[in-house]
Amino acid sequence: GNPFLVEKGKIIGQRVLSVSPQPQLEFTFVADATINGVINATNTGTIVNTVQANGVFHAKGQGFIMTEDGEVATYTNQVIGNLTKEGNVLSLGAGFWNTPSTGKLAFLNDMIGIFKLQVDRDGNLSAIEWEWK
Repeated sequence: GNPFLVEKGKIIGQRVLSVSPQPQLEFTFVADATINGVINATNTGTIVNTVQANGVFHAKGQGFIMTEDGEVATYTNQVIGNLTKEGNVLSLGAGFWNTPSTGKLAFLNDMIGIFKLQVDRDGNLSAIEWEWK
C-alpha cells in the first residue's frame, strides 16, 4: 500500500560510543517529513548502531516528529542494515509509535510501522514507512 511517512534529511552529528567488543556509533539526524501525503512535519532522532564482524549492523533508535502546528508523536525503532561497496547504508526496520494527539496524528498511537532507510556517503538520508497491519 501507500506509505504513511516519506522523508528526506541529513545526519547532523555522530560519535563513537565504544570500540570493544564491537564498534558502536551514535548518529543524530533531522528530516523533513510528509505524513499521509499532506501533513508536513520535522523528524528528529538518534540511532545507535552496533557493527557486527561481518559488516552488518543492528541499531536501536528513538525520536519524535512535530507538525507545523505543534502536534507531536514519538517512536522507538529496531533496524538491521549494511554498507554497500559504494559506501551507502541500506537498512530495514520496525518503528513503534505513540502520541497523546487527538488530532491528525492520533492514528499513530500504538502503531507499528515497517520502513526502508537509505543514507549516502555525505549523510543525506531518505526513508519510507508503511503501517504494519
